Amino acid sequence: MEAMEELMKAVYGDADASSFPRPLPKDEAGQGKTGQRRYLWTDAFGVLNYVTLAHRAKENGDQKKREMYLQAAKKLVYTVTECLGTPSSEEYPMKLDKESKKYVGMRIGKTETKIPSDPGMDFDGMYWHYIDKWLFALARYSVEAKDSDVLKMASDLATTLHPYFCVKNKGMRWKLSVNADPIPALGSPVPSGDALSALIVYGVIKDAGGDIKPEMFADLRTPATVHIKHLHTGYFRDPLGYGLQAWEAQWVSESKGVRKGIHQALASAAHYALDAQAGMSLPFRFYGGLMGGMLLDDKIREYAEALISKVALPFEMKTKCGEVEHSGINKVMLASAVDTWAWKKLGNENELDLDI
Repeated sequence: MEAMEELMKAVYGDADASSFPRPLPKDEAGQGKTGQRRYLWTDAFGVLNYVTLAHRAKENGDQKKREMYLQAAKKLVYTVTECLGTPSSEEYPMKLDKESKKYVGMRIGKTETKIPSDPGMDFDGMYWHYIDKWLFALARYSVEAKDSDVLKMASDLATTLHPYFCVKNKGMRWKLSVNADPIPALGSPVPSGDALSALIVYGVIKDAGGDIKPEMFADLRTPATVHIKHLHTGYFRDPLGYGLQAWEAQWVSESKGVRKGIHQALASAAHYALDAQAGMSLPFRFYGGLMGGMLLDDKIREYAEALISKVALPFEMKTKCGEVEHSGINKVMLASAVDTWAWKKLGNENELDLDI
């Protein structure tokens, strides 16, 4: 717990400080109109880490520390929403919902923006594989804190964005411009992990008591099923992809040996995905792999634990946030690997209902 606390403090500052959360480094997040610098991916992991810390404090009987970390998670949720749920400038407007008069969706917080956005990852926009982590973080916080307002926030965001990202029976667009328009160069979506992650986070929100419509699940069952049937070991050689697949596999049904097959593929690819020499060239992706390793069986988890203690933690403790490239995202993702409690499937959560 101490290592996780130190990593989080290095990025966000003291959890109970009036200045919390400290803005992210200038090279990691663009400045919003609020004056904050937030990045949706980093901060989704950050919220989940504070949820984990609050849970561990409860286990240790430290109610004061638990409340501090829950308040930190809540303040981060609202600070990010205020910053990334609004346009970065008048030059790049976001769509206004006609009924609610609220902006549609969440930017991810890149330093540069254009409309339409690029088909890659250079410019700001709405990226589904960031938004799904944010939705998951909102749901996990709402359960731990018993916060119905944040649960409604998750339900509303998922419901509002579904028709913009989803093409029925085909999949999820992986990226939209900041105004929620499709990016012409990307064309129509195909079955991918984005459909699978959408079903997972929709289910997690629903199982927490949120309002997710049945048709949102129905729209994505076919592409998610196609994606699962065509998973292959080559996909797992990227550390971050490896880690996220290990996370998602928790919700895949045990029936017909599908989850077992995914776990076998992950086990066979561990020596590629969790290779420290190659992985530390881009630490945050490697730490995502280590997080996934911590969610797998004892042998892989022990291997990941050794890499965390012998390689990752010594490397991150040498520098302050902002001193090196990707320092904020690196430290926050390593904190998730140190303790994956908030990333684990809860006992009341249902497996995916797919025809596999």
